[in-house]
Amino acid sequence: MLTAKLKDNIINCYDGAHSRETLKTWAGKGILLCPVCGKPYEYCHGRIVPPYFRHKDKEECLYEYYEPETEEHIKGKIALYKWAKKQEGVTDVVLEGWIPETKQRPDVMFKYNGKQYVLEYQCSPLSTHYLERHELYRAAGVKDIWILGSQKYNLEVSETGITHSKHYKTIEKYARFYWDTNKNEVYYDGQKLRNALNLQLYCPPEYTSYKLSDLVISDSGNTIIPRCAKVDDMMERDSRFIHEKEKKDEVVKHTKEMFNSLVARLNGLCEEQDWFALGRRDSNKYIASLYFQLPQFFTFFFHHNSCDCCTSREYPKVIGRGKRGGPRWGHGYKYTLVHQLEYEDGFDFNKVFSFIKNITIEAITDKTNELNNTRNLKRRIVTYYNKPIRLLFAKDKKVNYPFRFKFVRGVYVDSYEYISNNFIPCLNQLDKLGVDKYVLMIADSIYYDHAVVGQLRERGFDDVKIIDETWGGE
Repeated sequence: MLTAKLKDNIINCYDGAHSRETLKTWAGKGILLCPVCGKPYEYCHGRIVPPYFRHKDKEECLYEYYEPETEEHIKGKIALYKWAKKQEGVTDVVLEGWIPETKQRPDVMFKYNGKQYVLEYQCSPLSTHYLERHELYRAAGVKDIWILGSQKYNLEVSETGITHSKHYKTIEKYARFYWDTNKNEVYYDGQKLRNALNLQLYCPPEYTSYKLSDLVISDSGNTIIPRCAKVDDMMERDSRFIHEKEKKDEVVKHTKEMFNSLVARLNGLCEEQDWFALGRRDSNKYIASLYFQLPQFFTFFFHHNSCDCCTSREYPKVIGRGKRGGPRWGHGYKYTLVHQLEYEDGFDFNKVFSFIKNITIEAITDKTNELNNTRNLKRRIVTYYNKPIRLLFAKDKKVNYPFRFKFVRGVYVDSYEYISNNFIPCLNQLDKLGVDKYVLMIADSIYYDHAVVGQLRERGFDDVKIIDETWGGE
């Protein structure tokens, strides 16, 4: 320890107020006592190790969280004490003070804006030690700030940079920085620095080094932050990134509105269904994409100076690993350029609209005619939707059956066109005969009977059943 009790006063062994000989004499008389347990101290010093106090009987102090001193810890406490005394708004700075409510002896304690703070320089990665003390400080309403040492953590400092291994001690999840007392370098975690400085877009390096004199208490008082030219540069970059992002977002918003308007106008060419849709955006390759969703599938990619019309081809692609370590397959697309529109003076809405319209209008017209034909065909067959239709599947059409039926040539009921041109005429003939049930004989299709029934029902014929030669007319 660096402080001892002399009568009613607390003295220290580092500021030179008392000579080594004097401190050694007082310790020999047993009048230098531990401020916590009251047991006598002895004074230790050497040519290399800084002077310190320790219990004379070598027994552990009654202070629960006492731990042996190291040179790193001694030097760190002294430097932190001097640093705290220089901070604006800081008062009542005490080295190795005592908090009776929690029976703790922090390395440095002080008041900032009227609130109690402590600084703990933790050189040993004792996670349980940290968690217990942190909870006690919080229960007592004391704000604790922890600074880690640099020798016993997996931190690597080299000429190329500062890195950390993948293995972190529990305490490292809570502390923000490491301090090397020999180099007087503080290594601040990049992500935690970003949060402390409220940086929105700029990401600092994994670790950044600062001098202890660069650190100040944050305005909120929640932590210690660096304040120097490095930080000013980070803040300036962050402001510039925010400004650039706002401009970019405005351009993206305008671009999105423009392409939504283009899609709406193109879909105006389609009668019943929207066949144009915006695709995903890849800012590194193109500013927007548009899909034409018909069998003649086209993808339009918009660049700053051109519009590319491409056809696509699907191909198998490995997208990850399966549960057993093998490849997990998905699909990707390869695009082939078939048409291109270049615009030197920027995006021309009317030119682009005409370019896409000329490429797709034939497919749109064909699809529109197909839909109109399907609509007309449906009108022809809707009369028989609720009629009782019976299907007789037979291998031999020459067999005499005890009921009237109509032979149907070929059964391809998967299209409205076939049903209208071949199926409905047969039903019309049976209708003229005044039958109450429409029996159709289908030869050479015995293995597809249920498929035919299913296709007919999909196209609106509700009362369709399969019969055989024993059918009694029900």
